Amino acid sequence: MSLKRARSQSLNAIVTSDRRSPNWLYQIQWQLQANTATQATTKLGYWIILSDRTGVGDALALKLKQLGQGVEIIYAANSVSEFPHLPISSSCLGVVYLWSLDSSLPVETNTGSLVKIVQQLIADRIEVPLWSITQNSQAILKTDLKETALETSCLWGLGKVIALEHPELWGGSIDLDITTNFADSADSILQEILAPDREFQLAFRQGKRYVSRLIESQLPSLGQQFSLHPMVLI
Repeated sequence: MSLKRARSQSLNAIVTSDRRSPNWLYQIQWQLQANTATQATTKLGYWIILSDRTGVGDALALKLKQLGQGVEIIYAANSVSEFPHLPISSSCLGVVYLWSLDSSLPVETNTGSLVKIVQQLIADRIEVPLWSITQNSQAILKTDLKETALETSCLWGLGKVIALEHPELWGGSIDLDITTNFADSADSILQEILAPDREFQLAFRQGKRYVSRLIESQLPSLGQQFSLHPMVLI
């Protein structure tokens, strides 16, 4: 690796000359989209819920039981070293990770626990979908910027890695609205895990469903050059 100082004038010249070049800039855009699944699964079995203590996990468990599904509820461990061995078998239909909703849980426990789940699924050779649930970790609406839970946003990055390396084990990431009550949040999760439609990055805001899309973007028109401090180009 070599380092070379880049002058601000040089960077300005690159930006202004390539402003209209296609496929140069992209951005994440959250778009409204209803669930396109044609029907929900009717297969009976049991779900493992790594439950929060805010009520969402308990509400989800109740709704699953009302549909005749079995449920194994596991509450948060104090650290990754205390992560329990999950009761996964061939009749397990999926794992729902909700520990991140407990604000007191350290970041390393959240990420480490998600990795532990994947490791056990691989070791046990059982392919069931793992769903990671967060709350306000993504800035979907402009109002989200004020209360974005950055400490759990890392779970989304980890989820993308799992989706790429082990797509057979990944259900998706779902970001809940912090203003929605736990019963409605549980309804949103239930719909997605029972009737997935191949979307694996989802968010709910004000009762509406959003999906993540990568779209082409352009720099805004500039009335003047960027004021760039001298920086190092790697």
